[in-house]
Amino acid sequence: MIKQSFIYYKKAIGLAKKGGTNLLLTEGVCNLSEGYVKIGRVEEAMDLHKSFCDEIGEESMDPDAILRFAAILDDNREHLRALGILEEYLEAIESSWGKREQCSADGKI
Repeated sequence: MIKQSFIYYKKAIGLAKKGGTNLLLTEGVCNLSEGYVKIGRVEEAMDLHKSFCDEIGEESMDPDAILRFAAILDDNREHLRALGILEEYLEAIESSWGKREQCSADGKI
């Protein structure tokens, strides 16, 4: 069942890439990453996240997606990796949100 869900998420990501829909692409990447992390394939989740960021560009990253990925890592006891993600994209987070959201991100760091 898990393998089949990974196949569907990969197909959804491919379709979102072709259709140019960042919201669907973000959802697919986050869901697939979460699946990878939950079964211990953290490196694959990190690689997927990195390729996603490279593809759409750091300046186009949705800060909520960054926080979501960091939360996925943190919830699965990958605290240092979560911290690394937040630190790597801190500038994008800070420039995109109001003070309340910035404080939330800073609090996680």
